[in-house]
Amino acid sequence: MTSALEISDRTDRMPAFWGRQVVFFANLYEIFYENHAKTAALAEVVGPSRSYGGRFIPALNLLYRGAQNLLVLEEAPSAALCRYFSEDLGLTLPEVLVMSADDYPRLASGEGSPSVRRLEAALQENLQRTGGRENRWVDGFVTDAELVQIAGRLDLPVTTTPEGSRRGNNKLLIFEHLRDAGWPVIPSVLAESPGAVRGCLDTLGGAGFTHAVVKSQMGASGIGLRKLSIVGDREVTLPEYFFTEGPCLVQGWLQPGERGIVETRSPSVQFFLGEDGGTVFDITEQLLSGRILHEGNQSPPPYMGSMPRLREMLFEQAVASIRWLHAQGYRGFGGLDFLVVERGGSDGLEVFVSEINARVTAATYPSILVRSLCPGARWTLRNVNLHQGESEAEILDRLRRNDQLFRPGLPGIMPLNFSAAAGGLPGKAQFLGVGETGEGLLERALFGG
Repeated sequence: MTSALEISDRTDRMPAFWGRQVVFFANLYEIFYENHAKTAALAEVVGPSRSYGGRFIPALNLLYRGAQNLLVLEEAPSAALCRYFSEDLGLTLPEVLVMSADDYPRLASGEGSPSVRRLEAALQENLQRTGGRENRWVDGFVTDAELVQIAGRLDLPVTTTPEGSRRGNNKLLIFEHLRDAGWPVIPSVLAESPGAVRGCLDTLGGAGFTHAVVKSQMGASGIGLRKLSIVGDREVTLPEYFFTEGPCLVQGWLQPGERGIVETRSPSVQFFLGEDGGTVFDITEQLLSGRILHEGNQSPPPYMGSMPRLREMLFEQAVASIRWLHAQGYRGFGGLDFLVVERGGSDGLEVFVSEINARVTAATYPSILVRSLCPGARWTLRNVNLHQGESEAEILDRLRRNDQLFRPGLPGIMPLNFSAAAGGLPGKAQFLGVGETGEGLLERALFGG
């Protein structure tokens, strides 16, 4: 059962978020809770995972508005980027503590190794120097048992419960809730084991589908998802980690050219969930590009103006989902991914919740940065492979010389994070195009388009 919790629409202005200070552990080690096989697979997709948390540096003090936030990263942040964030953009940055992913479980268990003793001393020193424990919390990508142990060792509360975090990220639970509540759901069959997947595909094939997707209960960035051809994939082999949390959803793949479908869209609703209410603060579109390996995001979706009913349909299902999430005990930021299906004739639009992500997502921090620095501007976030052999400082200097570097109130490109390749130079990066059409800015500056 869900409550009548008020969910506000704040897509037209900067909402208020946590009025608290935080010790935020920004590593991918715990993102799948105890399923570290999935974490290893994710690292292969996103690149060197130790650099992942650096994207929080410019945004953390906007998400948590306390004066003394501490960001725990797996590697030291880019000095060139930090100067740009503070000097060019005027942002206040959190204090940073570097801790390897290997030390995360050791810190939780209280292992008496020299590295853990140094970490504990550094954390305690930060708390004492920055005003003690009053109004200070512990948070991370997700709240697992080890984060709760670390918070206990620091004598601090966690932002959300581990049960709320785990249930809130479970794709099967939100699917079952929406189905049982009468909301439209994607046609699906439940596979109890790897051997049952083939039978599920046959069932969906009988319903007219040519492809399906196997969806693990926990997943991120494509990990825990596998698209299959109903006719072509006769022998289905899935990694064991797909079924670690239990049965998998096998869902019909809705695509143009089949079942009367003309077009499909992938909008995502970004939200914040506090104790007494929730806030929807942005609607974005998930992007893919042949030249850019990973998904990006765009706000607002370019088709929203031509589909006047869509906003209301998204908001209705977002309210139902966010209220369910609150009832699970989750508090914090999140995103709801949707599939929008356009059919020909009088059938019109269908809107389905694809999944819920009860954590800071790849669209949370660009949305908040743009709303803070350039309210009302369009933006596009892209994950980009770099091949020019430039250093971080050289990339910033080139954008600055070409008058393409973002500054508050003016359109431009904001570099958000770099991942080093062999030799130490950036191999991947996140770039945020702000203003005009962010997509066009990125094409011209990064690809010569």
